Amino acid sequence: MSLFPLTLVGAVVEPPLAISLAAVFLGGLSGAIFSVQRKFAVTGVLAIAIATGLGGGIIRDLLLGHTPVALTDPSYLPLVVGAAFIGFFFASLVHRGALLLNILDPIWMGLFAVIGAQQTLNADLGSFAAILVGCISAFGGAVLRDLLAGETPQLVLPGPINYLAAILGAIIYVGMVEWAGIDKVISEWVTIAIVFGLRMLALKYGIKAPEPVDLPHHVRRTVLGARRTRRPGMRVYRTRGESAAAPPAEPSPASGEAPPPHDDA
Repeated sequence: MSLFPLTLVGAVVEPPLAISLAAVFLGGLSGAIFSVQRKFAVTGVLAIAIATGLGGGIIRDLLLGHTPVALTDPSYLPLVVGAAFIGFFFASLVHRGALLLNILDPIWMGLFAVIGAQQTLNADLGSFAAILVGCISAFGGAVLRDLLAGETPQLVLPGPINYLAAILGAIIYVGMVEWAGIDKVISEWVTIAIVFGLRMLALKYGIKAPEPVDLPHHVRRTVLGARRTRRPGMRVYRTRGESAAAPPAEPSPASGEAPPPHDDA
């Protein structure tokens, strides 16, 4: 049976080899396109494709105390090398590299998040450990890719919500399997669909990951703005930088003072 049907029907209970290979291949192809866009040499394309495709899984296995499956299964390295050469020799793909990366990244990150979470659950390490390892598994390859390229990892930069979507994916998967008792096959595909859907919606509507907010400053500005609203019989408060001098008020006829004389000449 080919890998594609196996991928469609496989759950991540072990996880099946087809699911892991699909994640590795897509991660390697994403890394290859990323490096070809930056006009790296063939060695750079190979290194970044291998780091992206295998890095997350290796970190995951080390955290779980296992020998990395990339070192014990002979299928992994040739597959990711093949993905690297696809990206290297089919340069026409690079012209649509941004579109391909936007499609590939949420898929392989979602796959790695699900695999990492499930393997942690299989090791009886608990739900929160499963979420943590799922996130690290999803992020590991992308962080290594950025570091090898000499760039600040996108994980820590404002912008696309790939990483936030992967975090939500790990939480959703663990919640469906452990807390709601939903079938693992259904949970797997629902999670991947949610991660992919969130990424596509974010691209369409320009949604970005939230940035830090100075809440005390925001509250202070809101309060001062409300106090500065002019109301009858109330003193007007001014913030720093405003002139404290106010123009003299004209005398009111009701005050009893005589108006200044007019020069009829």
